[in-house]
Amino acid sequence: SEHRLRMVTDHLPALISYLDRDLRFRFVNKAHQDWFGIPTEQLLGMGLWKFYGEEAWAEMEPHLRAALAGRQVTYERRLKTPGGRRDVQATVVPERDEHGEVIGLYTLDSDITAHHEAEEALQESEARLRTVADALPMRVAYIDADERYRFNNRAYETWFGHPRGEVYGRHMRDVLGERAWAAIRPHVEAALAGRVVTYEAEVPYREGGTRWIEATYTPDAGAGGEVRGLVAHVNDITARK
Repeated sequence: SEHRLRMVTDHLPALISYLDRDLRFRFVNKAHQDWFGIPTEQLLGMGLWKFYGEEAWAEMEPHLRAALAGRQVTYERRLKTPGGRRDVQATVVPERDEHGEVIGLYTLDSDITAHHEAEEALQESEARLRTVADALPMRVAYIDADERYRFNNRAYETWFGHPRGEVYGRHMRDVLGERAWAAIRPHVEAALAGRVVTYEAEVPYREGGTRWIEATYTPDAGAGGEVRGLVAHVNDITARK
Protein backbone atom coordinates (compact mmCIF):
# COMPACT_ATOMS: atom_id res chain seq x y z
CA SER A 1 0.00 0.00 0.00
CA GLU A 2 2.80 2.43 0.86
CA HIS A 3 4.62 1.46 -2.35
CA ARG A 4 1.51 2.16 -4.42
CA LEU A 5 1.00 5.46 -2.61
CA ARG A 6 4.55 6.53 -3.40
CA MET A 7 4.25 5.42 -7.03
CA VAL A 8 1.17 7.62 -7.44
CA THR A 9 2.41 10.68 -5.55
CA ASP A 10 5.92 10.63 -7.02
CA HIS A 11 4.46 11.12 -10.49
CA LEU A 12 2.43 14.17 -9.53
CA PRO A 13 3.89 17.67 -10.16
CA ALA A 14 2.70 18.99 -6.78
CA LEU A 15 4.33 18.81 -3.34
CA ILE A 16 2.54 16.18 -1.25
CA SER A 17 3.41 15.46 2.36
CA TYR A 18 2.11 14.11 5.63
CA LEU A 19 2.94 15.95 8.87
CA ASP A 20 2.58 14.77 12.43
CA ARG A 21 1.11 16.93 15.18
CA ASP A 22 4.54 18.45 15.78
CA LEU A 23 4.57 19.58 12.13
CA ARG A 24 7.42 17.30 11.14
CA PHE A 25 7.56 15.48 7.82
CA ARG A 26 6.53 11.82 8.02
CA PHE A 27 5.96 11.39 4.28
CA VAL A 28 7.08 13.46 1.28
CA ASN A 29 6.82 12.77 -2.43
CA LYS A 30 9.58 13.07 -5.01
CA ALA A 31 8.55 16.61 -6.01
CA HIS A 32 10.26 17.91 -2.84
CA GLN A 33 13.58 16.61 -4.17
CA ASP A 34 12.87 17.96 -7.65
CA TRP A 35 11.99 21.44 -6.37
CA PHE A 36 14.56 21.84 -3.60
CA GLY A 37 17.33 19.38 -4.50
CA ILE A 38 17.17 17.63 -1.10
CA PRO A 39 16.79 13.82 -1.02
CA THR A 40 13.42 12.81 0.36
CA GLU A 41 14.93 10.57 3.05
CA GLN A 42 16.70 13.60 4.56
CA LEU A 43 13.38 15.38 5.04
CA LEU A 44 11.71 12.70 7.15
CA GLY A 45 11.50 13.90 10.74
CA MET A 46 12.48 17.48 9.81
CA GLY A 47 10.24 20.28 11.05
CA LEU A 48 8.63 22.64 8.54
CA TRP A 49 10.13 25.67 10.24
CA LYS A 50 13.62 24.34 9.57
CA PHE A 51 12.92 23.25 6.01
CA TYR A 52 11.29 26.47 4.80
CA GLY A 53 13.11 29.03 6.97
CA GLU A 54 11.83 31.71 9.31
CA GLU A 55 10.26 34.06 6.77
CA ALA A 56 8.21 31.38 5.01
CA TRP A 57 7.37 29.70 8.31
CA ALA A 58 5.92 32.93 9.72
CA GLU A 59 3.55 33.03 6.75
CA MET A 60 2.60 29.35 6.92
CA GLU A 61 2.24 28.80 10.66
CA PRO A 62 -1.21 30.42 11.22
CA HIS A 63 -2.73 28.23 8.47
CA LEU A 64 -1.14 25.06 9.84
CA ARG A 65 -2.30 25.87 13.37
CA ALA A 66 -5.82 26.33 12.03
CA ALA A 67 -5.60 22.90 10.37
CA LEU A 68 -4.37 21.35 13.64
CA ALA A 69 -7.50 22.83 15.23
CA GLY A 70 -9.57 20.80 12.77
CA ARG A 71 -10.13 23.05 9.75
CA GLN A 72 -9.30 22.28 6.13
CA VAL A 73 -7.28 25.26 4.92
CA THR A 74 -6.43 26.55 1.45
CA TYR A 75 -4.17 29.55 0.92
CA GLU A 76 -1.53 30.91 -1.46
CA ARG A 77 2.12 31.60 -0.71
CA ARG A 78 5.45 32.21 -2.43
CA LEU A 79 8.38 29.81 -2.20
CA LYS A 80 12.06 30.39 -2.82
CA THR A 81 13.62 27.33 -4.46
CA PRO A 82 17.02 26.74 -6.10
CA GLY A 83 15.24 27.00 -9.45
CA GLY A 84 13.74 30.38 -8.63
CA ARG A 85 10.52 31.76 -7.23
CA ARG A 86 7.39 29.61 -7.21
CA ASP A 87 3.88 30.70 -6.34
CA VAL A 88 1.86 27.86 -4.86
CA GLN A 89 -1.66 27.16 -3.73
CA ALA A 90 -1.50 25.12 -0.54
CA THR A 91 -4.24 22.87 0.81
CA VAL A 92 -3.97 21.37 4.30
CA VAL A 93 -6.34 18.58 5.37
CA PRO A 94 -6.43 17.32 8.98
CA GLU A 95 -6.41 13.58 9.73
CA ARG A 96 -8.45 12.47 12.74
CA ASP A 97 -8.34 9.34 14.87
CA GLU A 98 -11.37 7.29 15.90
CA HIS A 99 -12.08 9.81 18.67
CA GLY A 100 -12.09 12.78 16.32
CA GLU A 101 -8.76 14.12 17.50
CA VAL A 102 -6.41 15.59 14.87
CA ILE A 103 -3.33 13.36 14.67
CA GLY A 104 -1.66 14.80 11.56
CA LEU A 105 -2.00 16.83 8.40
CA TYR A 106 -1.99 16.04 4.70
CA THR A 107 -0.60 18.88 2.58
CA LEU A 108 -0.69 19.53 -1.15
CA ASP A 109 1.12 22.48 -2.76
CA SER A 110 0.30 23.14 -6.43
CA ASP A 111 2.54 25.35 -8.56
CA ILE A 112 0.48 28.29 -9.85
CA THR A 113 3.43 30.43 -10.94
CA ALA A 114 2.48 30.32 -14.62
CA HIS A 115 -1.08 31.33 -13.76
CA HIS A 116 0.13 34.31 -11.72
CA GLU A 117 2.56 35.35 -14.44
CA ALA A 118 -0.23 35.20 -17.02
CA GLU A 119 -2.43 37.36 -14.77
CA GLU A 120 0.36 39.90 -14.31
CA ALA A 121 1.03 40.00 -18.06
CA LEU A 122 -2.69 40.53 -18.71
CA GLN A 123 -2.84 43.38 -16.20
CA GLU A 124 0.19 45.03 -17.79
CA SER A 125 -1.36 44.63 -21.24
CA GLU A 126 -4.64 46.13 -20.06
CA ALA A 127 -2.79 49.06 -18.47
CA ARG A 128 -0.98 49.77 -21.76
CA LEU A 129 -4.25 49.51 -23.67
CA ARG A 130 -5.91 52.02 -21.34
CA THR A 131 -2.97 54.42 -21.60
CA VAL A 132 -3.21 54.37 -25.39
CA ALA A 133 -7.01 54.60 -25.43
CA ASP A 134 -7.09 57.45 -22.92
CA ALA A 135 -4.72 59.46 -25.12
CA LEU A 136 -7.13 59.35 -28.06
CA PRO A 137 -9.46 62.32 -28.60
CA MET A 138 -12.24 60.09 -29.98
CA ARG A 139 -14.62 58.11 -27.80
CA VAL A 140 -13.69 54.43 -27.65
CA ALA A 141 -15.75 51.65 -26.05
CA TYR A 142 -16.08 47.88 -26.12
CA ILE A 143 -19.63 46.52 -26.01
CA ASP A 144 -20.26 42.82 -25.34
CA ALA A 145 -22.84 40.62 -27.07
CA ASP A 146 -25.41 41.57 -24.40
CA GLU A 147 -24.97 45.24 -25.34
CA ARG A 148 -23.20 46.09 -22.09
CA TYR A 149 -20.09 48.24 -21.67
CA ARG A 150 -16.90 46.30 -20.91
CA PHE A 151 -14.36 49.03 -21.69
CA ASN A 152 -14.45 52.74 -22.39
CA ASN A 153 -11.74 55.36 -22.54
CA ARG A 154 -11.53 58.62 -20.61
CA ALA A 155 -12.98 60.67 -23.47
CA TYR A 156 -16.08 58.46 -23.49
CA GLU A 157 -16.59 58.81 -19.76
CA THR A 158 -16.07 62.58 -19.62
CA TRP A 159 -18.40 63.02 -22.60
CA PHE A 160 -21.34 62.29 -20.31
CA GLY A 161 -19.68 63.32 -17.04
CA HIS A 162 -19.49 59.78 -15.66
CA PRO A 163 -16.66 58.95 -13.23
CA ARG A 164 -14.32 56.10 -14.16
CA GLY A 165 -15.89 52.71 -13.71
CA GLU A 166 -19.50 53.89 -13.45
CA VAL A 167 -20.36 52.82 -17.01
CA TYR A 168 -18.77 49.34 -16.79
CA GLY A 169 -21.28 46.49 -16.97
CA ARG A 170 -24.28 48.72 -17.69
CA HIS A 171 -26.51 48.32 -20.74
CA MET A 172 -26.20 50.96 -23.44
CA ARG A 173 -29.85 51.91 -22.99
CA ASP A 174 -29.29 52.70 -19.30
CA VAL A 175 -26.26 54.90 -20.02
CA LEU A 176 -27.45 56.69 -23.16
CA GLY A 177 -31.20 56.95 -22.54
CA GLU A 178 -34.19 55.48 -24.37
CA ARG A 179 -34.28 57.99 -27.25
CA ALA A 180 -30.56 57.72 -27.95
CA TRP A 181 -30.74 53.93 -27.76
CA ALA A 182 -33.61 53.89 -30.27
CA ALA A 183 -31.49 55.95 -32.70
CA ILE A 184 -28.35 53.78 -32.56
CA ARG A 185 -29.84 50.36 -31.80
CA PRO A 186 -30.16 49.23 -35.46
CA HIS A 187 -26.45 49.98 -36.02
CA VAL A 188 -25.43 48.12 -32.86
CA GLU A 189 -27.50 45.08 -33.85
CA ALA A 190 -26.01 45.10 -37.35
CA ALA A 191 -22.48 45.11 -35.89
CA LEU A 192 -23.34 42.29 -33.47
CA ALA A 193 -24.61 40.37 -36.48
CA GLY A 194 -21.10 40.56 -37.96
CA ARG A 195 -21.03 43.70 -40.10
CA VAL A 196 -18.67 46.68 -39.87
CA VAL A 197 -20.97 49.67 -39.56
CA THR A 198 -20.10 53.33 -40.19
CA TYR A 199 -22.74 56.02 -39.95
CA GLU A 200 -23.59 59.61 -39.06
CA ALA A 201 -26.64 60.41 -36.96
CA GLU A 202 -28.21 63.09 -34.79
CA VAL A 203 -28.63 61.40 -31.41
CA PRO A 204 -30.74 62.78 -28.51
CA TYR A 205 -28.71 61.69 -25.48
CA ARG A 206 -30.30 61.73 -22.04
CA GLU A 207 -27.21 63.45 -20.63
CA GLY A 208 -25.41 65.95 -22.81
CA GLY A 209 -28.25 66.88 -25.11
CA THR A 210 -28.65 66.18 -28.82
CA ARG A 211 -25.41 65.70 -30.73
CA TRP A 212 -24.31 64.76 -34.19
CA ILE A 213 -21.96 61.78 -34.14
CA GLU A 214 -19.83 59.93 -36.64
CA ALA A 215 -19.45 56.33 -35.46
CA THR A 216 -17.83 53.09 -36.58
CA TYR A 217 -18.74 49.75 -34.98
CA THR A 218 -16.34 46.87 -35.63
CA PRO A 219 -17.45 43.35 -34.64
CA ASP A 220 -15.15 41.26 -32.42
CA ALA A 221 -15.40 37.66 -33.64
CA GLY A 222 -14.06 34.58 -31.86
CA ALA A 223 -12.13 31.72 -33.45
CA GLY A 224 -15.38 29.96 -34.32
CA GLY A 225 -16.81 33.05 -35.96
CA GLU A 226 -19.22 33.93 -33.16
CA VAL A 227 -19.44 37.66 -32.45
CA ARG A 228 -18.42 38.35 -28.85
CA GLY A 229 -18.99 42.09 -28.98
CA LEU A 230 -18.03 45.23 -30.87
CA VAL A 231 -15.52 48.06 -30.69
CA ALA A 232 -17.11 51.51 -31.00
CA HIS A 233 -15.24 54.60 -32.22
CA VAL A 234 -17.37 57.73 -31.90
CA ASN A 235 -16.56 61.32 -32.90
CA ASP A 236 -18.68 64.31 -31.89
CA ILE A 237 -19.18 66.27 -35.14
CA THR A 238 -21.85 68.65 -33.82
CA ALA A 239 -19.66 71.74 -34.30
CA ARG A 240 -18.84 70.74 -37.86
CA LYS A 241 -22.50 70.13 -38.69
